[in-house]
Amino acid sequence: MVVGVFLRVYGKAPSNILFLLPRESAFYLVDMLMGKKHGDTQKLDFMDESALMEIGNILSGAYLNALFNFTNISLLPSIPALAMDMAGAILSVVLIQLGQMGDHALVIETEFKTDDEGIKGHFFLVPDPGSLETILSAVGVE
Repeated sequence: MVVGVFLRVYGKAPSNILFLLPRESAFYLVDMLMGKKHGDTQKLDFMDESALMEIGNILSGAYLNALFNFTNISLLPSIPALAMDMAGAILSVVLIQLGQMGDHALVIETEFKTDDEGIKGHFFLVPDPGSLETILSAVGVE
């Protein structure tokens, strides 16, 4: 099982964003964010889901801001949505979008570190048709 946070990206290079975490990693991240002991979270309540969506929102904003710094293309994320399901089920939604939208994705491994452990997740930016060309053109790649 994984937890996925999905956002739509608007602007000159519209795209989709998916941030995926293994379920146990998402629970541990919630424990850290909410000041709980490691292992306290066994299922997600409304506040836990909200915290994970906010992390997705913050990461998306940070990555989109970095992309803006390289490209000068303003990109704005939508309100996040959260799902917890089998990895294949969540990824199939993205792959269907990818099939309809384009055939490229930017994948960024993301890690949150504490003194003793790290939490790894994956951040996918899936550009709409034409968006990848817009981004690459902005950085001088034709």
